[in-house]
Amino acid sequence: MSHIFNEDQSALQDAVRAFLAHEYGWEKRGEIIASDAGWSPDIWRRFAVELGLLGLSIGEEAGGIGGDAYDRLAVMEALGEALVVEPFAETAIFAAGLLQQSSSPLAADLIGAILSGDAVVAVALDEPEAFGRADAIRAHAEETADGYHLHGDKAVVVGAPWSSHLIVGARLSSPHLSGHGLALFLVDTGAENVARRDFVTIDGKRASEIRLDGVSVGRDALLLQDADAQVDLATDEMTAALCGEAVGVLGAMLRQTVRYMLERQQFGRPLSEFQALQHRIADMRVSVEIATAVAFMAAEALGSPRAQRVAAISAAKVTIAKSCRMVSQAAVQLHGGMGMTNELPIGHLFKRAMVIERQFGGITQNLLRMASVPDHGLI
Repeated sequence: MSHIFNEDQSALQDAVRAFLAHEYGWEKRGEIIASDAGWSPDIWRRFAVELGLLGLSIGEEAGGIGGDAYDRLAVMEALGEALVVEPFAETAIFAAGLLQQSSSPLAADLIGAILSGDAVVAVALDEPEAFGRADAIRAHAEETADGYHLHGDKAVVVGAPWSSHLIVGARLSSPHLSGHGLALFLVDTGAENVARRDFVTIDGKRASEIRLDGVSVGRDALLLQDADAQVDLATDEMTAALCGEAVGVLGAMLRQTVRYMLERQQFGRPLSEFQALQHRIADMRVSVEIATAVAFMAAEALGSPRAQRVAAISAAKVTIAKSCRMVSQAAVQLHGGMGMTNELPIGHLFKRAMVIERQFGGITQNLLRMASVPDHGLI
């Protein structure tokens, strides 16, 4: 994938790879995910201070780098290769993208805290009965004399156990509004009446189930009102970044599998000499190349009108999901029983690929999303 990047993007990717190779090796990652915290605040701060990564999606006027979708792809591929568990995309892409669309002073302050590495922000949109569907969100906010009361449940909020703040999606009912539009509110993770159940995801990250039972926030906590379009765009930006991470994960699986086949012997010969297994490796390589191509297609589509953007992003996610399934299954099969042990990276790469396959919608959900915009002009 790196041969398509320009000189600056390649240099950025090389810098991230070098940092991770030195500071985030396999044993170090194992220590991090096995710790009580499950992440490294030191690595997070160094992302901010040494690499400037947390400002990648934040505009230069706010102190960030002002990077584009291709810059994000370069970084996400490197993070995917190393299986980084720190919530970079959740905070520096998803949350930062939403915060920059808000005029609230709290949003500006929080952007500064993200840039310095002092804040982790999780986006709480998904719900138990509305997973992956912003249009079906049932959490609601009631306007009060001095602010709002939030009620509802949020499901699988990745990064929430580490977060200082939540961006919560809720339907806003107000005497000054017609209807119940989607609004985004900034909530302190430790606020009263925020109940959180934390758990470890299968890919080694941390997430939370969250209940909002009359959480009281001030008027300045309303980040965005009638936010459906902003959430739609931010979700597509996050999905495009996830495609870049998938390319890193799949590429790492391919390299690990080729190395294993060169070293492992059967009947006195390396596995790499068996023609049937060579065909499997060839299929994996083709699948990785296709995933790379559609990841760039997704990045390019972010600048298109909504119909074309939605169709391209969802088409890319469908293809990425299929590649995740094909490459990960082939990698484990070619490793045999060793493929699912915790001692080898391949089993951990497999788990991350399986999560990516479902994140921000699986195959069926994204095919339905493509069908919802028949005038996309891609066919």
